[in-house]
Amino acid sequence: MLKKKSLAITVIAIVSIILFSFGSMAYEYKEPEGTYVPAEGVYMVYDDPNGPIINYVDISKFENGNYEVYIGESYKGAPVDTVSSIIPFTPCTIVGEYKGGLTIRYLLFDGFDTVYVSDEFGNIMGTYFRIYDDVRNHINYEAQW
Repeated sequence: MLKKKSLAITVIAIVSIILFSFGSMAYEYKEPEGTYVPAEGVYMVYDDPNGPIINYVDISKFENGNYEVYIGESYKGAPVDTVSSIIPFTPCTIVGEYKGGLTIRYLLFDGFDTVYVSDEFGNIMGTYFRIYDDVRNHINYEAQW
């Protein structure tokens, strides 16, 4: 009887270790660097295909480890800011300035392929998904600016 209990405990321990290993692998977060667009795509401000586009987020990383976050909600005065780190599930503040006015946005990165942008009151303004090609491939031609 003691051997059966011992064997059962050993099997449970091994299964627990395996499940813990798989669980910890699932939390290997990605770098936030990249371009993110919403499901509905980005918008051309003018009919010019080479003109400005809006409705996307771009995150680039400097050599010193800081990130530049561009929230392309407008082609004039879009919030652009430099932050020292982007930690998954921890909002970071993006402050933009245009003609003397401040625009405050909060960026939340899920650690994988999605960022959420909120206004200064915490209202979610957009959900953006990482893309691996040119942002102009995601233009929504049906709903233009």
